[in-house]
Amino acid sequence: MMEYRDGMFQTMLGEYSFAEIKDAFLQHVKRSPNLPTPSHIINILDPEPVFDYATYVEICEKIREDAVYVTQAERRYKDAYEQEKIRKGLGKKQ
Repeated sequence: MMEYRDGMFQTMLGEYSFAEIKDAFLQHVKRSPNLPTPSHIINILDPEPVFDYATYVEICEKIREDAVYVTQAERRYKDAYEQEKIRKGLGKKQ
């Protein structure tokens, strides 16, 4: 069982350096009484983006105006915001 768990940690965290994993591990144990799972470490190293609805609306308005320049970063933000809402099931009309 121990080998399986260790192998799973290596599989999930293989793209990160030892130093990154160690720092994330220490951050986690400072805030939690429980040992971290791979997902805890990954969420520290690559946190989910935090989207702001007002920013999304502002970008959409700029796109609708068509005369206003919209950067590629703004378009990516809009697309990522929409994908996140779809992923969470919040893009559906209720």
